[in-house]
Amino acid sequence: MPRRARVFVAGATYHVYSRVARGERVFADSREAATFLEVLRNVKREHGLSVLAWCLMATHYHLAVRVGQVPLWRSMRLVQGRFARGYNRRHRLLGPFWQGRYKAIVVPDASYLQQLVAYIHLNSVTAKVVRDPARYRWSGHRELVGCTSVPCITISPLSVERIGNGACRCPEQRRAIRRLHRHLIA
Repeated sequence: MPRRARVFVAGATYHVYSRVARGERVFADSREAATFLEVLRNVKREHGLSVLAWCLMATHYHLAVRVGQVPLWRSMRLVQGRFARGYNRRHRLLGPFWQGRYKAIVVPDASYLQQLVAYIHLNSVTAKVVRDPARYRWSGHRELVGCTSVPCITISPLSVERIGNGACRCPEQRRAIRRLHRHLIA
């Protein structure tokens, strides 16, 4: 029996996540985590994908992405396929890298999106890896507070405007996000 086709909605936002097969701690290796992010950045550029939040844990990843006209499955096929082939080649492995298909849940509204971004960026805190999400290297939270020079998150002018109008009360965070936005549009 064939598996159900994925539902694609152009312009929709999705929570995408997947786990590495056999529980391997692949993203605990900083080189592999950096490689995954580079693949994600490349596909983001090629497909017009907007990354709203991300986090790499040792055995899995979480993304909040907004798609354009390119179906999500096509973008994720490239992200997961390119990374898996490269990883297997680098480590001389054969067989599946991912534990099944990635999961994708449509984000229905702005309230859910806010909760999702918090959930993704606090994943390392919940897992007791760090106490402060800004100290976890493999999370998009560091981009929001200006702790990285190579961003992956796409910040729209609207979200920066909302933050600048008081949605974020911390002046340092507002300045960091504005710097990041200027970097993205430069």
